[in-house]
Amino acid sequence: MKTDRFNVNTLRIATPCPMSWDQMAGDDRARHCLKCGLDVFNISAMTARQVRELVRHTDGRFCAKLYRRSDGTVLTKDCPVGVRTRRSRIARMATAALATVLGAFSFSFAQNDSKDKIDAAKLHPLVTAEKGDVLSLVGTVMDPNGAVVPGVKLILRERSKNIEINAVSDSEGKYLFPLKVSGIYELIAESPGFKRQRVENIRVEIGSKTELNIELSIDGNTVLIGVVAAKPLIEMSPEIKTVLTRETLDRIPGRRLPF
Repeated sequence: MKTDRFNVNTLRIATPCPMSWDQMAGDDRARHCLKCGLDVFNISAMTARQVRELVRHTDGRFCAKLYRRSDGTVLTKDCPVGVRTRRSRIARMATAALATVLGAFSFSFAQNDSKDKIDAAKLHPLVTAEKGDVLSLVGTVMDPNGAVVPGVKLILRERSKNIEINAVSDSEGKYLFPLKVSGIYELIAESPGFKRQRVENIRVEIGSKTELNIELSIDGNTVLIGVVAAKPLIEMSPEIKTVLTRETLDRIPGRRLPF
């Protein structure tokens, strides 16, 4: 007898998307993303049963917008009170954030710096020699699973020399800051669905290239948009025997059996 093991709270964003929900055309339940050409489903506007059917018909890979609480639960249409509470909380947070920004400066990086600091030495930057007066800071932005994160907003600052440069990670998660002045910089990274991160004490010298990779943490109480991975192809459990069918093996990239 087959057991329905689907749990909407196991949905996770495997590949985050930098596009905003408001930039997409459609209704409250589904919209079309022009960047990737996929339909994006709003899980909070669907019942758990509807989400289960979506997972079944898409083999567990589709693009979605998730409202996930800090306790790990995903909001669905089945809990309208929770949705209203979440929307009210978002409105309050947005109002507070706006007040903070207006009190500092008009960019969303103006948050409490004491909670997101990390020393560059802990990230083990790689410094290589370059000919001439060339100096630069490069790197890749990744999520906790090691997947690259495109569209990340980055600010590089050298406070003593009043230098501030902006950049955005490309489709491969890479960023580049060509510099003209040696110094000790700080790098701020922010992207929807991730916690803001600030890296301090990045030493950049003339005649060198500094490579610094950044790993962003998932924001535990946030809205995420991107490609969903509903569950693995093979469920690992000491009480369950897994049968590898030809269909399952054929779905493994690069794997084709001769029979």
